[in-house]
Amino acid sequence: MPRKVLKLGFIGGGLNSAVGNTHRISSQLDNRFILEAGCFSRNYDINHATAVEYGIDPDKVYDNWRNMLKQEKNNLDAVCILTPTSNHSEMVIEALHLGYGVICEKAMAATYNDAVHICEAVNHNKGFLAVTYNYTGYPMLRELKKS
Repeated sequence: MPRKVLKLGFIGGGLNSAVGNTHRISSQLDNRFILEAGCFSRNYDINHATAVEYGIDPDKVYDNWRNMLKQEKNNLDAVCILTPTSNHSEMVIEALHLGYGVICEKAMAATYNDAVHICEAVNHNKGFLAVTYNYTGYPMLRELKKS
């Protein structure tokens, strides 16, 4: 039986970000996810240029991340939070309250209190939260681990 392809939304990860396109490419390497929607940038031009570059339907591009979460609630399986760390807490908690699985770029939170609130939201909603640690795959880190 073929596996279901999971529909993914991005908050952040615009063309002007350091790793947005890398997250897009890596999320689709194993054909388990497809990027369906996004609010890639607060900047209108960057947001929409990113959607064009990533091949996102214009109807699935949002100028406000909260609107995306509300509008895509029954369409997306998970959201990736790819914004600066200081924004993570609010976005992660909102997504968890709406029932999304959340994949958050490291670091999960900017402060201890933010981390506590995120953990409370995970527990309260019986939610799914994963934090990516991209640098663990860097060859230099693997070499350092050996020494």
